[in-house]
Amino acid sequence: MMFEYENFELSNSLMVSSFIEIMIQHKASLVQKGSLGENRAMRKAIVSLFFILVAALSFAEDQTPVRVFLPSQASAAVYPVDKVIGQTCPSSETQAHKALFSMLCESYSFEWTESHIAEQVRSAIVRLFGAWLSDNLGESDYILSVANANSDGSYGINVRSKDSCMAFVLKDDQIISMRQL
Repeated sequence: MMFEYENFELSNSLMVSSFIEIMIQHKASLVQKGSLGENRAMRKAIVSLFFILVAALSFAEDQTPVRVFLPSQASAAVYPVDKVIGQTCPSSETQAHKALFSMLCESYSFEWTESHIAEQVRSAIVRLFGAWLSDNLGESDYILSVANANSDGSYGINVRSKDSCMAFVLKDDQIISMRQL
């Protein structure tokens, strides 16, 4: 089942007429041969030529590069997805990320708890996560997840530090909740 494509041009005006002409020639050749599978062969030819036609029309219409159609993806960095904390991002992504990252880079002390943990939850967080905070604060190799905005104006950010993961909820640049992942 060979077709002659030498007169087949990729311009829109000739594309439809070329497609019809090829189908008529192919139909005539099948009828002359007396093929038993005429309908099946014709369907295959129509489907094949239809896909060729669609591809040719889509590429012949616009010869612009793909980057023109996807300008937002042209320079966007792709960050990995952590199996525990989720989609990662840089520590300077949002104000909440910057605030949390600067908190985590400070060393753990009484002053740190006074300035970075909300007063209502301070004693509970220190009791529950004091050991984690003392072991992990002051480092600089944290991996932060994308921030999830909550309806009350707070943000949830997951953090990986060494081999442990913690979920932080920040509101007004203070920690209002923590839980281990």
